[in-house]
Amino acid sequence: MIVICEPTRSGFEHTAVNAALIAAVADAFQEEELLFLAEAEHIRYVKNILDAHSVVVSYRETTIPSRHLPNYQRFAPDFRFCRHVFDVAHKKRAKAIIFCSVMSPGLISIKTLLTSYRDVVCLVVLHDELQDVATLPPLRPFRLFFWLRIWLSVGNTNELRYVVLGPRIEERLKQYVPRVRSYVSSIDLPYFFRDDVSPEPFPDDIIRFGFYGVGSFEKGADIFFRLAEEVQSTTTTYKPTFTLIGRIPQKHVKDVPHRSVNIPSPDVPLDQVTYGQYCRNIDYALFFYRPDAYELRASGAILDAFLFQKPIIALKSPLSEYYFKKMGDIGYLCENYNVLRDTVLDILETRPTDRYRQQQENILTQRVQFSPAGVSVKFRNLLQAST
Repeated sequence: MIVICEPTRSGFEHTAVNAALIAAVADAFQEEELLFLAEAEHIRYVKNILDAHSVVVSYRETTIPSRHLPNYQRFAPDFRFCRHVFDVAHKKRAKAIIFCSVMSPGLISIKTLLTSYRDVVCLVVLHDELQDVATLPPLRPFRLFFWLRIWLSVGNTNELRYVVLGPRIEERLKQYVPRVRSYVSSIDLPYFFRDDVSPEPFPDDIIRFGFYGVGSFEKGADIFFRLAEEVQSTTTTYKPTFTLIGRIPQKHVKDVPHRSVNIPSPDVPLDQVTYGQYCRNIDYALFFYRPDAYELRASGAILDAFLFQKPIIALKSPLSEYYFKKMGDIGYLCENYNVLRDTVLDILETRPTDRYRQQQENILTQRVQFSPAGVSVKFRNLLQAST
């Protein structure tokens, strides 16, 4: 048996990622029974996805700590949660526990418990919290104590393995925390794709540009607003539209002029169906992720673009460059903002239909490497090397 648990996410959050991760484990270890422990609503969403893909998993509902608590208040409930997971794994004689995400109190708890539970291997998947490693150490002692960079450096054992989402993140993490070098491996962020006929591009002589996901400064929503303002003020052969398909949580981003951008739901997240409808009905997905904010983060929004077969237009960064190297011509990778703006203007003059269809074909044939089956072989090798 392999026990998989989600210590930090509840409800709909991260369900697509966790479902694909579980499916990758199921494909890698078809001979093993899988048990998933998580908050009740989160289980419901994950189960719906896995049932649709005929992935067989057992489920157990549990209570998780609030991720919005400060770290010093999270430690006790995180420890109780982790101890419960270890107890379940011990009783089930599980060979491994996979933690789908952790924050530093959870990692401290796992390392403490591993001294008592020596019959199990732990894989810890690191997500957005990993970006804290690249920040300056907190000044207050009680915050410094929970700084993730410290706890990645100490107390590592052969029974604990860190999993990061992409080789570029693995490389950077090893530079920031050299002591973790022998304990970290990477897989690509897995994702479920489906056969979906994309709408005909460029209907009614309109070319539609979209921004997927939360409109934050880190993701470059302010750059998207600037681009829309500049392009809309220029006369072009074909008319553009710009849509931000997500909410805007940061006031300073909302304050950036965005009269030229359609924002269906600026204050609350779109439901899954509505989000998908908007995503399908754009022609190009635009990405402006700031390299310093996504140095140690992956992005599900780029995989959304692959799901809906949308060529991407992106500022060059380690994240965007990685996908272009893996997949070939899937859009336009631009050195700087001026090149990107000129690329958009050129598209609005030429409407490159033939190249667009070739880019869609490249996405369709290359995205399989990010499917659960495409990721599963590396996952199996990773876990077998740890046991």
